[in-house]
Amino acid sequence: MRQHLRTLLFCCVAALAAGCSDTNKPNLTDNSFSPNLAPCASIGDRVWVDANCNGIQDGGEPGYAGVTVELHVCGGGMVGSTSTDASGNYLFSNLDDALDYRIRFVLPAGFTFAPANQGGVEANDSDADVVTGYTSCADVQSCKAPAYYDAGLCVVEEKPCATIGDRVFVDENCNGLQDKLPDESEEVGLPGVEVSLYTCEGQLVDTDVTDVNGDYLFEDVDDALSYKVCFLLPDGYEWSPKDQGGNDGIDSDVNADGCTDCFELDDCEDDRTRDAGVCREDGGEGCTPGFWKNHYTHWELTGYSPDDIFDDVFGCEIFGDDTTLGEAVHVEWTHNVLAFHGVAALLNAAHPDVDFDYSESEVKDLVCDGDKDALADANEEGCPLSGGNTTGGGKKETN
Repeated sequence: MRQHLRTLLFCCVAALAAGCSDTNKPNLTDNSFSPNLAPCASIGDRVWVDANCNGIQDGGEPGYAGVTVELHVCGGGMVGSTSTDASGNYLFSNLDDALDYRIRFVLPAGFTFAPANQGGVEANDSDADVVTGYTSCADVQSCKAPAYYDAGLCVVEEKPCATIGDRVFVDENCNGLQDKLPDESEEVGLPGVEVSLYTCEGQLVDTDVTDVNGDYLFEDVDDALSYKVCFLLPDGYEWSPKDQGGNDGIDSDVNADGCTDCFELDDCEDDRTRDAGVCREDGGEGCTPGFWKNHYTHWELTGYSPDDIFDDVFGCEIFGDDTTLGEAVHVEWTHNVLAFHGVAALLNAAHPDVDFDYSESEVKDLVCDGDKDALADANEEGCPLSGGNTTGGGKKETN
């Protein structure tokens, strides 16, 4: 029995020596030996934050933890998955050296892949395709040093994407809401109003001017900050009441200082609710066309004469001929209600003793835009003038 054990031990040692000595080491390229060896190839390395996005692991650039890394057989499917550790490292070991592999890095949110194969040092560059995250195929060798497959991550710089805006409107009934008037007409926007966007710390971000519809807009706003919108009050107006009616889309949001309250934005929010209503100041005055056509002595303080050519004065073609201001203010002659109220409004705006709602330039714009209703309303607010000569014609009286 003892002799039998010695013989068995000798055979086992001889067999091990034949398979493991340097002189008898099997040829690893000979697949006939592979079934008798435990798989011992490996693939791995690191995922790091490429601060300068040059595709090379420079000193001080940290690893990135928690990145999903997949192991795929070339020409086949996924055969393994892991995640990078606290240092950004990963490793797939005990791989079959008879197969070729490739790695797929799953791109984490907020990053893009760094450029691949930069710098000429394989162990120090990024190997992930910038679009797919796949590496090339790895020809692993049994029990040798691991194949190095790294992935550099470039931080995506988020561009500001929020918007802030809406409208300055003439609140004709001064109720703080953008609504319809008794005649079913809409309250109009006010062009030319300066609007400024500030952070709540008081830093000016941007300025805009309302367009022909009274609209303004600030684009590419950083949604990480808090803001307020400030409006420059036009002459002849006062702010409408704030936060009326419970619908933030149609109310006025402006405090007495011309600014909204501070507000915050959601991610890439499109905030079009910051409106400003303006009421015409109390005490507005306006003399009717009937007054002006019958009291020519009051024209003298306006700087205009009944003999002035209408189209020349207003700077746009309403008549297309030599019709005068004196002729235009007689509606029964011209049958042009726009011109009729336009002349009266111009004289009201130019007269030093009439507190009119519009300036001369605004009146001219309203005439050229064809807005006879706004002119008519303003011309009927009450005339502070009286006396003066009365005429029945379109010519200024001479003494």
